[in-house]
Amino acid sequence: MMKWLIISLFVFMGAFAAADKENKRLIEVPQDENFSRIVSKCTEEAGTTAEPWTLIKEGKYSDTQPFKDFLYCISVKSNYFYSNGYPDIEKISHLYEESAMDSLRQCAKSTYSDKPTDVAFKIYMCFVDTRAKSLL
Repeated sequence: MMKWLIISLFVFMGAFAAADKENKRLIEVPQDENFSRIVSKCTEEAGTTAEPWTLIKEGKYSDTQPFKDFLYCISVKSNYFYSNGYPDIEKISHLYEESAMDSLRQCAKSTYSDKPTDVAFKIYMCFVDTRAKSLL
C-alpha cells in the first residue's frame, strides 16, 4: 500500500510539473484593448503583415528589418521599452517571474548597438533563446 502511495505521489507531482511548464509562455502579451491598437498601428507603421505579431506571440523571431521595426514599435509605444531600445525592467517585471527577469537583465546588459531597433531585437532574441531553454 505504501509503495503504491509513493508511486502515485510521484506520478501526480510529475503531471503537475508538466502542466505548470505547459502553462508558462515564452512571451507574455498584455491582453488589453490599448495594446491591440498599438499592434495595429505598428503593423501599419512598419509596413508589414501580421506575421511579426504572430511570431512574437509564438516566442519566435525573424532577422528582418520589418520584424525589427515592428518589434521596436510595439515595445516603445507600449512603454515596455525606452526609445533607445532598452527595456523598462520595472514595468516589465509584473509580466514575468524573477528567473525570467534575471534573464532579461542579463540580455540587456550584454547588448549594444547604435540602432535602437537592433538593440530591442537583440535583447528580444536573447530573451527568447534564454527563456526557451529554461522552460524545457
